[in-house]
Amino acid sequence: MTRTAKAMLAIAVGPLPCLLAALSACDGGVARERLGAAGQAVSCRGVYVEGVVARVGEVVIVSPGHLATSAEGWGPQLLSVSVNRAFSTEVVVQGSDTGSEDQDSVTKSLEETASNGVTATTELIAGTTVAVPSGAYYRVEAYPQYQVLDFAVRRGSCGPFPDVWLAAGVAYQPVGMYFRGLVFADDAWSPLDPPSPSEVPDPALAAGDGGVDAMDAADGG
Repeated sequence: MTRTAKAMLAIAVGPLPCLLAALSACDGGVARERLGAAGQAVSCRGVYVEGVVARVGEVVIVSPGHLATSAEGWGPQLLSVSVNRAFSTEVVVQGSDTGSEDQDSVTKSLEETASNGVTATTELIAGTTVAVPSGAYYRVEAYPQYQVLDFAVRRGSCGPFPDVWLAAGVAYQPVGMYFRGLVFADDAWSPLDPPSPSEVPDPALAAGDGGVDAMDAADGG
């Protein structure tokens, strides 16, 4: 083989390993970049809520745990009660073994998902005055009114797998105050103006905290 031929062969063969290495590095880099992008696209959403639906009307939970304030006394007098404080939104996940971290995720997701402005707390200001006749003993109680929201709790899965349904949930958002007048007669308390109740389980009872409370549909403040 002549010197010219050897030189031409060296030029043709010599750079080939470098060319192959460059192509391999290029392909590997593209592959790694694509894999990284795919990995970023796969996210674990965690626990969240969906299908938030507000029930028609508002409810009042008549129980010692939900009593905001009260006043009572003999007549004749004007018995006044006023409220100016923050009330918490109560979130109950029914039949679920979610931990406190998941409960926090449910509350946060509910605030972000609900269109009617669910917040952790609501400041309520209201008051009422009841005329107590002579010889009568009255009591006026103040309870927060709640807007009830139903929703589903789901856990987002990682990768191509579908999300998992966990439980049904109910949120009680404070929206106003309900004042309940009572008169003490014949050794018993009786409502001054009995509401037409639509009784449903108390949130504490649904959450397994015990208690025998009733929830009455409020007819007005």
